[in-house]
Amino acid sequence: MWTPTLEKIDTKLKQWSKSHPTQDGKRLIIGMVIGGLTQYLTRVQGMSTEIESIISRKITKFLWDEASPMVSLSVMSSPIDVGGKKILDIKARNEAIELMKLKSYLQLNNNRPRWAKIAETLIADNIPKAQNVHGTEAKQNTFLQTWTVKTGARSQLPQGLSKMLQTAKKYKVDLNPPLPSMNLQNQMPIWFHKGQNPEMNPKNNGKWAECQRSTHVI
Repeated sequence: MWTPTLEKIDTKLKQWSKSHPTQDGKRLIIGMVIGGLTQYLTRVQGMSTEIESIISRKITKFLWDEASPMVSLSVMSSPIDVGGKKILDIKARNEAIELMKLKSYLQLNNNRPRWAKIAETLIADNIPKAQNVHGTEAKQNTFLQTWTVKTGARSQLPQGLSKMLQTAKKYKVDLNPPLPSMNLQNQMPIWFHKGQNPEMNPKNNGKWAECQRSTHVI
């Protein structure tokens, strides 16, 4: 799916190279061409690590006119006040997209997008069996409960959801209110509760928990 976009990027950068822009001009062109042509597709389909590497190489070649780079891309992507040129960091931009997607997913109100409900079902199907999580009442939301999700090679999650959860883990996104109100505490799922004391051996599963969940559903 990325082939047409990569071809467009090559064509447009080649056209811009004919005008011999300065590095400041190249920074604007990279943001306009590469940033503009990849943002929407990354948001809806995700961008693999392989495509990130290909685009990063295209940025480097454009910056240095196909010659060996004089300065690394990581330095060139740094803010101007620390010696960089603020060149588009495609990996950081993609992580920002994943975090904004996560923000939409965590809207637990009437404004929540429809895809988030489907995502919750897919996420619930990818809980490791070793965590012994059973029943829909116990599988409400990984950010509101203590169970985790498989996002590695053995995960059956779509790439977009895996990357969203991996980015959340990298930046330590978690439920951690400094002083939760009693109303908020009462709204939390009782099973695999975030505030539970793990040393107390909470009975999230077993026949008594199953019985209570069944009674709650009825």
